[in-house]
Amino acid sequence: MDVPLALRECLEFVIGSLITHRDKVSITQSQQDNRLLYDVLLHPEDAANLIGRHGHTVKALRNVMAAAAHRQNLRVALRVEPFSDSPDTP
Repeated sequence: MDVPLALRECLEFVIGSLITHRDKVSITQSQQDNRLLYDVLLHPEDAANLIGRHGHTVKALRNVMAAAAHRQNLRVALRVEPFSDSPDTP
């Protein structure tokens, strides 16, 4: 079983269940040795909802992802950020 793919599908399912702007989601995955990094970009309202009060929701999601990855001796990092409405300025 491809663990990084399974973790990504799990992450997509959970995030899709918690947000309202499903068309404004971007999840990127990178891997270095035994560490997986997931960057999640969301609509600002959805980012606030996913993070939750005092970060409780995102912390719970990180714990679930870490527990699933631990069985395969992998570490997981999850970063949640809102999309920026303004273009990047140099």
